[in-house]
Amino acid sequence: PPGPLRRLFEAKIVRSQSLRPGLASPCEGGGLVEKWLDEAKPAEGIEAEIETADGVAAVYRQSRVRYLACWPEAELADRVIAAAAADAGMPSSSLPEGVRTREAGDWRFAFNYSQDTQQVEGFGPLGPGEARFTRL
Repeated sequence: PPGPLRRLFEAKIVRSQSLRPGLASPCEGGGLVEKWLDEAKPAEGIEAEIETADGVAAVYRQSRVRYLACWPEAELADRVIAAAAADAGMPSSSLPEGVRTREAGDWRFAFNYSQDTQQVEGFGPLGPGEARFTRL
C-alpha cells in the first residue's frame, strides 16, 4: 500500500490481475473474489486469513488490521466485516437489503428503505417504508 498505509500493512504487490466480467474466484469458507486480485509478498508476521480455492491470499491479517487484496463480493465482504467486528468486541448481524437498524439508549429501531417486505430478526416482517422499535 502507498504512503501512510504502509505502516499498517507492509507488503509488496508482486502481481495484480484483472478478472473479466462474470469471472469470479471462490474462496475457502465461502465468498467470491471479483474484478481484481493482487498477489502480495507480505512482511513477516502477516498471515493469509482467507485464500481463494487456488491458494492465493484474498485477505491478509496482522493483529486487528486486515488488507483486502481483492474486490470481494457481498458474502466475502460480510465475512471480513464480521471478523473485524468480532475482533473489536462489537456485535454484528447481517440485515436484508435496504434494512437499517439503530440503537439509542434502551431502544432498538428498524427501518425498511426497500420496496419489498423484509424479514428482520427481532421485528418480524417489515413492510416497504415501515419502521418499528422495541425495548432492548
